[in-house]
Formats: sequence, C-alpha cells, structure tokens
Amino acid sequence: MEFDKAFDKLCYTRDASTVWTDFLNYSIDQFLINPHKKYFHHEKYEEEDYRNFQECFFAWIQGMEESLQDNEWYDLLGELYEDIIISSYKAGVKGQFFTPPSVTNAMASTVNTIQEKENGNCMDCACGSGRLLLVWHIHHPRALCFGEDVDEQAAKMCVLNFLVHGVKGSVLWGNSLSGELFDAWKIHEFPFTIMSVDNVGEAKCFIGESIHA
Repeated sequence: MEFDKAFDKLCYTRDASTVWTDFLNYSIDQFLINPHKKYFHHEKYEEEDYRNFQECFFAWIQGMEESLQDNEWYDLLGELYEDIIISSYKAGVKGQFFTPPSVTNAMASTVNTIQEKENGNCMDCACGSGRLLLVWHIHHPRALCFGEDVDEQAAKMCVLNFLVHGVKGSVLWGNSLSGELFDAWKIHEFPFTIMSVDNVGEAKCFIGESIHA
C-alpha cells in the first residue's frame, strides 16, 4: 500500500507514534476552517517529508473512497493505527483494544432495538476512532453524534472518520471523568469542514440544533 511506503520513510529516523500524530494533524488541517489555527508544524520536517505526508493523505483518501463503494462504513485509520502503532507498543502496554467491526455492528443494532428514535442523537464518552458512532450514523443519518476520548490520537482519528463518513457532530479530546478538556472540534457545521472550538458548550451547539449530552 502506498500509505505504508510513505509512512515508513517518515519513520526512518523518527518515532512512529509521533509521526502518526503529525499525519493526523496534517489531515485535519486540510479541512480546518479556523483562519489562524494550524495543527501541523512544517518546521519540524524537510520538503521531502512534506511530500510523504501528502502521499499518506492521498492514499488514505483513495483507500476510503474505494472501501466505501462496498461498505457502509470503514475505519481505515483505525486499522492502520492498529497495524503501525499499537502493534509496535504491544496493545496491552498502551491499554488500547479497538472494538472489532462485527462487535460494533452488533452493539449498535442492539441499542437500535431498545431506542427506536428515527433521529436520536448518540454519545460515546470513550469513542476511540469512532466506530460505534459511525455505525449509529448508518442507522440514524440525521442524528448528531458526540464522541470523547482521553487519547489524542484516538480523538483525532474520530474527527477524520466523522468527516469522511458525513457524520455531523462533535469530538472532544478530554477526560470525561475529570471534565478536563484539551481540544474540541465540530465536524460538518458547514459542509465538509472541521471547526476547532475551545469549550464543551460551543462544541455541542450547531446551527439550529444542539447535542444534549
């Protein structure tokens, strides 16, 4: 896969987890509408490195385009993360075990039979890359979805998954137990955009709608 080749070049003299975070930052910046905010720091890399980030980005977009032709949802970022990052740390060390798609589909179907709301909003306070919320969106395409995770990489993967799957909602990078917030984003407040916000209240409010969580 082209993604693997470009990513390996970036990791030749760098920590893979750091490069992964920078790739997520680079990808978010492509859709960020805040005029003076950028997550990706160009000064950390050479021009050739920047081209490798571009290759990774386009490989992800192409991979999602191909995958969504045959699937209602697909977490390519989560799969890449499991293969590249978690495997190198040995999942138990990071304490992360992503829910398999089959289990995610079953969980969403079970909730669906209990809560039969055509447009019922959904919240996941340990969202990971957002798989449960992606499945919920399939059943409730007009619902607002709200995700939160204490892990920076997981939260940013969820942001990008919302974007490419057309999910309208918010993602928080924060601790749902302590209430500590590190960053927050609204996705699809305007079509195909990411908006960075600095508080929970603003993250939950959309034009004409709000997330009650």
